[in-house]
Amino acid sequence: PLNQAELFEQVTTVLQTLSRQHPVLLAFDDLQWVDQASLNLLFHLGRRLTGSRILVLGAYRPEDVALGREGARHPLEPVANELQALFGEAPVDLSKADGRAFVDALVDSEPNDLGAGFRQTLTHHTGGHPLFTVDLLCGLQEHGELVKDRQGRWTAGAALDWERLPTRVEAVIAERLGRLAPESKALLAAASVQGETFKAEVLARVVGMDAMQVGGRLSGELSQQHRLVRALGRRRSSSQSLSRYCFRHFLYQLYLYQNLDEVERAHLHQVTGEVLEDLSNEHSGEPPIDQASPVNLAWHFEKAGMKEKAIAYLRQAGARSHALAANDEAIAQYAKALQLLESLPRTPERAGQELELQLFLGAPLVSLKGYAAPELGQLFTHACELAQQTGNKELIFTAQYLLNMFYFFKADYGNSLEMGAELARMAESAQNELLIQHACLSLGSTRLYLGDFPAAQGYLERVTAVGVLAERNLLSSLMGEDTFLAGLVFLSHILWFLGYPDQSGKCCQQAADRVQGVQGLDHPYRMGFVQSYGLCMHHLLRREYHLVQSYGEALLELSQEKGFGMYQAWGKVFLGRAQVEHGEVQAGLDNLRQGLAEYQATGQKMSLSLMLVMFAEAYGESGQAERGLQDIERALAFIEASGERFAEAEALRVKGELLLQMGEQTVGMDKNEQNNLHAEECFRRAIEVAGEQEARSWQLRAVLSLTRLLQRQSRGTEALALLEDIIAWFTEGWDTADMIEVRTLLDGMRK
Repeated sequence: PLNQAELFEQVTTVLQTLSRQHPVLLAFDDLQWVDQASLNLLFHLGRRLTGSRILVLGAYRPEDVALGREGARHPLEPVANELQALFGEAPVDLSKADGRAFVDALVDSEPNDLGAGFRQTLTHHTGGHPLFTVDLLCGLQEHGELVKDRQGRWTAGAALDWERLPTRVEAVIAERLGRLAPESKALLAAASVQGETFKAEVLARVVGMDAMQVGGRLSGELSQQHRLVRALGRRRSSSQSLSRYCFRHFLYQLYLYQNLDEVERAHLHQVTGEVLEDLSNEHSGEPPIDQASPVNLAWHFEKAGMKEKAIAYLRQAGARSHALAANDEAIAQYAKALQLLESLPRTPERAGQELELQLFLGAPLVSLKGYAAPELGQLFTHACELAQQTGNKELIFTAQYLLNMFYFFKADYGNSLEMGAELARMAESAQNELLIQHACLSLGSTRLYLGDFPAAQGYLERVTAVGVLAERNLLSSLMGEDTFLAGLVFLSHILWFLGYPDQSGKCCQQAADRVQGVQGLDHPYRMGFVQSYGLCMHHLLRREYHLVQSYGEALLELSQEKGFGMYQAWGKVFLGRAQVEHGEVQAGLDNLRQGLAEYQATGQKMSLSLMLVMFAEAYGESGQAERGLQDIERALAFIEASGERFAEAEALRVKGELLLQMGEQTVGMDKNEQNNLHAEECFRRAIEVAGEQEARSWQLRAVLSLTRLLQRQSRGTEALALLEDIIAWFTEGWDTADMIEVRTLLDGMRK
């Protein structure tokens, strides 16, 4: 009989003979299970086949070889090392083929409409591990969670469940974990509660072991031998050191976590949450090096069934997210807290918690959608009902103030005025100066938009006269509202309307300096407020369109970055109006249309009359007077319906200008004369309305329009008298566009 050496030589001879006819590929799979005789053959072939057209491929799992065999070194290891010494870098590490590229190639092996989101999630769940990826994808197809459409393309079904592990994947993971000693498996199960990444020091406290012992086991047996985890790094301070690890594949963590029973899982979540709390607080006068996030703590305590603590941490998380302008996250966190609260027994304490959470939820909703979103009306109305149940006067004031803001931005000025008066009574009764500021701001801004400028001035001067109050209240904390800042902005409008453009400019600049940090403030939502209602509006009123465009672009950039829907709409409107003035007619009209549509989509109506006037002016500038008149009629109808009269005089003046423009475009003296007569009526009505409101700046602009018309009709004496009468009132603002035009007209008429 042949001995082993002779048999190996015969096999070698056969293979060499075959290779002279055709290239030969020899593939050996699962070499981690190889017997000694087969290993000897492999080694023999490796040494004897040099120079032949033969490729020998052997596949094995390094983690299984690292475990050894029956307490001794695995027999494949010395053979692999010897072959590497002979031929150099022979091993090919297939783990380097893992990742998104493999996932994309596998998914795209068949026609599909599975987008980047699906692929990213699949990569996350499998780590790009080929076996896990193939099996998970097949499992989703077998369970009907991936389905083919009519064109035969794979698409995600409605019941897609990423948490279900395919049977084969489960079996592979179970086999891997089944080789662990019971205490090592228990250690990893406890680690799985922290998530895919975990901290050794937290794990040590959870399981009651020494941190060095846990770290040694993780870095040694579980990393080097079993290759189930890997170290990510270590952070140190004078009082703490934390070692971070992660599971090599997300599916290991998922399998371990899902196989915890409910009692054990809840217990581990509770202990883990408490340990994370302790570690966050254990420092000697220095910040913790790795403070647990409120979201993470909330998740642990929710899973532990400790809903009160989870709610408290979700509230912290929402406040932090809102402060960072991560408003979508803040909304989700507050909504989750309210959902947990709903499952608790109904008590007076719960009603108070629900009220505060409802109010906190309102803040990021306002940032994203503005005050007039329908859900905010429902939310603030419910908050008012809850506040009455508590009997807490500050909570009642806060809820009613926010509902009042909803009415104000909806242009429901009747309700806003009524609620503002009630807020003033409550604030005066409480003798609380900060609440009085809020009430005066409410009444002043409402009176402003109703066109009652002297009354509005009185309220807003009270807001700004006391300066910045040191104390803060719930309303200031919730909305980030700065009453002094808002008072300055609205007062700047009033001063311009009343005929004091220089004082208006100083007021607006003071607001801009404050929000930009001169007084230590840095709040993006306030910046949006000042850029829109302050700087853009101020320079629009002064007809300084180059500055309107500059500030409009800055407002648009800020709003798009932070997701401020209302200010984004305003940014497009201001930018569009300036673009039309600078000759970029189509781009400007497009921005105006988009801005107005986005503004109305938020539910806002406050300032709609002025927006429509801006639209009408822009159409007039582009030679579309008839289209502009349609918007002016919409503006005047809105003024009558809502009582928003602050821009009524300007709407009437612009209507007259558009009528004159249409008259110039018509054929026939009768029609032209009719338009002239109608335009004159509009100008005189604008002068009358502005006079009733003491709005000298609107009045001056209307007189300018009428003066130009009278000049064309050879009524120069009447025109001069009108112009001299109005200009005699002014004491400032000589550098404004309106004043420069007045002086030019007067110089020409007096010659």
